[in-house]
Amino acid sequence: SASSNSPVAPPPTAAATPPPQPVIKKQEQVNNNNLLFTVGAPFVLFSVLAMWVVSNAMEGRIKEMETSKGKVSKSLRQVAVEAEHEDMMERLNKIVDQDFDNTKRIKRPHEILEERRLEREKRNAWHRRLYRSIMGEGNSSQP
Repeated sequence: SASSNSPVAPPPTAAATPPPQPVIKKQEQVNNNNLLFTVGAPFVLFSVLAMWVVSNAMEGRIKEMETSKGKVSKSLRQVAVEAEHEDMMERLNKIVDQDFDNTKRIKRPHEILEERRLEREKRNAWHRRLYRSIMGEGNSSQP
């Protein structure tokens, strides 16, 4: 009856044995060895490529900054090409400033023909023909 009043203790064999170790199969060992190639190699490759891209970008930016400040020497051909480009741009801007009007209406071919017909009629009016014949201007000079 004394054993019924005391708390129940676990059996002595359950506490003394360590937990069972997981069994590692041969296939899992091979996968752990391939982990270096499946995860590590792409990570290293990505890191190297990222470093290369950043270094090229910085190199280009520094070169552009030096060029804009005039620290980089240019070849004679490049200087000549740039001078010619500036000259052509100035000429183009003068032409555009002078007579570029995008709102002008283009004359239609029948309107141009009508203007030429009216000029011909005006030039060949009877009093003008009479004046030309008296003054000696020949029709050979007229089209």
